[in-house]
Amino acid sequence: MIKNLNNKIFLTISVLVTVNYIFFVQRIIFRQNPYITADWLINYQGGFVRRGMIGEIFFQLHSIIKIDILYIVFFFNVILLILFFYLIYNIIKHSLSNNIFLFYCLLPSTLLFTFFDPLAVGRKDYLVIIPYLFYAYFIEKLTTNIKIFLVVLFIIVSLSHELVFFFIPFLFIIKYLNFSNIKFTFKNFKFEIICSIVMGITIFFLFLFKIPHNNELCQSLVNLKLNNELCNGVIRDFSSPKVYSLDTIHNNFKYLEKFNYIPQYSIYIIITLLPTFVIIFIKNINLRKKKIFFYYNIISILSIFPLIFVSTDWGRYINILFILNIVYFHFFLKNIGIINFNLSLIKKIILTPFVFLYLTSWHMPHCCQEKMGSGYIYIVDRILFRINDESNETHKFGKDFPREILKKLINYF
Repeated sequence: MIKNLNNKIFLTISVLVTVNYIFFVQRIIFRQNPYITADWLINYQGGFVRRGMIGEIFFQLHSIIKIDILYIVFFFNVILLILFFYLIYNIIKHSLSNNIFLFYCLLPSTLLFTFFDPLAVGRKDYLVIIPYLFYAYFIEKLTTNIKIFLVVLFIIVSLSHELVFFFIPFLFIIKYLNFSNIKFTFKNFKFEIICSIVMGITIFFLFLFKIPHNNELCQSLVNLKLNNELCNGVIRDFSSPKVYSLDTIHNNFKYLEKFNYIPQYSIYIIITLLPTFVIIFIKNINLRKKKIFFYYNIISILSIFPLIFVSTDWGRYINILFILNIVYFHFFLKNIGIINFNLSLIKKIILTPFVFLYLTSWHMPHCCQEKMGSGYIYIVDRILFRINDESNETHKFGKDFPREILKKLINYF
């Protein structure tokens, strides 16, 4: 009964997140956001360039089927999200009977991340996650064909976003957790080592190529009758890459200090990992297995540590980490056996408000907020602001039908 209920809760939340994602991704893509939409449209029409593979595929697909390239980007995002939920549900569904595990999945910093932060929607983050989920999905049946498929997929994603390289430890951790007592030898981890080397070489050579002038890349988009503003965001920055000197790192840390990044995101990490701490401290779990799980959490956090020196989108990178951590958590529970707490009715009544606050009273922004995210209060405030905002920014895209419907509903009640 509990297992079925928890699975239904997970699937219901998945549908909610998907509907919210589709709503915002269509607004972002078709309004041609210069940082989000443009990132999908980086292509090889101006020369070989980092992150250009997926955009080149879209460009060639558009030339063949003659469908607006923005529709191609939009539908790809929707398919990617549905594939993500299909894979992760089928990987973790047997662990959902554990309430602590379910709580971990429903945190604002894990699967509900994009629900709380619309500007995290439409990024390439799910593209980065998908190859790792395929690996976890096929972990018990890595045939030669599947291994070839995964290597090709990792190469394509590496050519689409170099972020995928930072989560390589996931491959080794999942295999170790799934096959208990496996020894770390080249023979046992040959495929994972090959994947790591292939991704590393791919990304290394990408940085050797001269980045083409952005006018050539922009012209390919202008020829598709897209907005010139697309070139004033990520394409402009991307075509004039920063030199990551000590001064650059220093200036980045000044920005991070201004927005209280280190204390804020440290708290988000601790709050999010709280369910794993609860499991780790259960007395009847083998001490060695608890230590292994704890150390692997530390390793996975350290793997993205270099990103903090050169970026400000900490929330997005930490969210990817937490989503992959859901899979770690599942394989750990599988390894030790699913453990639930048998609490009395009084304890459940006492704990319920604390659990409710834990799930609803905070959220992790993808970047750039001076204060801690306030959870569902933030969502209400954001909706009210958008409804009442009459600035030029709100009206520059013309009639906003969802906004008008919400205004009518509020006035009616």
